[in-house]
Amino acid sequence: MKKNRIFIIALCACILLAGCSEPHHNSNLTMEEIMLTEINDPLCAPGGDYNTGKMTSAVTTKSKETTAKKMKDVKRSTEFIDDYTHKYYYNTLTDTQKAYYRYCFNKKRYSINGPEPNYSSTDKDIAYYAFQRENPHLQLYPTQYQIDNELTSMTPKKRNKILKVAKAIADKASEYDRTFDKIKVIHDELRDLIKYESYQEMETAFLEGKADCSGYADAFCVVCQLAGIDCIVVWGKANNRAINEDHAWNMVKIGDDWYNVDVCWDDVRLFTHTYFLRTDKAFSSNHTVKMPISCPKATKRYPVDQYWNEAA
Repeated sequence: MKKNRIFIIALCACILLAGCSEPHHNSNLTMEEIMLTEINDPLCAPGGDYNTGKMTSAVTTKSKETTAKKMKDVKRSTEFIDDYTHKYYYNTLTDTQKAYYRYCFNKKRYSINGPEPNYSSTDKDIAYYAFQRENPHLQLYPTQYQIDNELTSMTPKKRNKILKVAKAIADKASEYDRTFDKIKVIHDELRDLIKYESYQEMETAFLEGKADCSGYADAFCVVCQLAGIDCIVVWGKANNRAINEDHAWNMVKIGDDWYNVDVCWDDVRLFTHTYFLRTDKAFSSNHTVKMPISCPKATKRYPVDQYWNEAA
């Protein structure tokens, strides 16, 4: 009888531990839905109260309010990310290229693995290039499928850590009303978080605080989109100390106008705002766009000096 009691106690302990292991995820869950289940699970989160019966009504109310706010933020970012009117590159493509872009987007975001459209390699290359430049958040999706031989090693645990950092910055930016203020918060937070290191991308930008130019640009784009801001990644050449090298930066939209932002160069050049909300003309001396798709024109000077003493 004693042995039976010991066996039952051990079995219950195993069940309890299994309940707090990494959850099994439905591949059709969106990024934000997965994020909420992983970060906000009261039983499996570090420091969680495993005896839910002891939770006070005040704590329960606060938890519900916090969850409601996060769900509202999730709804905001989900609707923005899924809305094709906010995808600048997509709207520059031909109908055939748009169709392949949507195929790539649905396959990566929702694991919809239908037959690949039979389009020309040129149309597919252009569409996929556009898809990559304005959807860096989809690098966070683990999927059993692959596009153009691109495989991902992203795990739910790793994605959760990345999203926790990205969402914290996006939430901080969303406390402000003006788009200018939101972008500035994101720019400054990432500039302070990341240090330049070659061959390090968005994943290490959020997890280890180090990235190359593409890591800065992808991270900035992800956080901007989570905050509901139109943002794209731009690729080209940069003239850095007489060396012409590959480089990535961003463009953001305020009102009806687009502006250039280079968080990487503002970081490596001693925490400045020299490359923040700049025109194409201001960038032309050391940034040259080199892409098979067109990017928006940034012709209007932003009146930065009315907010802080720095030239536009």
